[in-house]
Amino acid sequence: MKVVTLVASILSLFFFPLLITVVLVVIASFYIVPTAFVLGVLFDLLYGFNYSLPLGMIVGGGITFIVWRVRIFVRERIMSI
Repeated sequence: MKVVTLVASILSLFFFPLLITVVLVVIASFYIVPTAFVLGVLFDLLYGFNYSLPLGMIVGGGITFIVWRVRIFVRERIMSI
C-alpha cells in the first residue's frame, strides 16, 4: 500500500489536476511523512514557481508538519489506550 500511494502521488504530478494530486500526496504522507515536502519541491522544479515564493515547497512543508503532528498524536494518545 505504501508503494502504490507513493507511485500514484508521483504520477499524479504529471497526469492529474492539482486537487487530485494534493489528495494523493496527503494520503501518501500518512505512510511516508516527508513525501509532501519532496513532492512539493518536485512540483516547483517541474512547473517553476510563478510567484516570489516556492509555493509547492511551502505547502508541502506545511502538510508534512501537520501529518507529522497527527502521527505523534495518534501514537501517543490513541495507541496507548
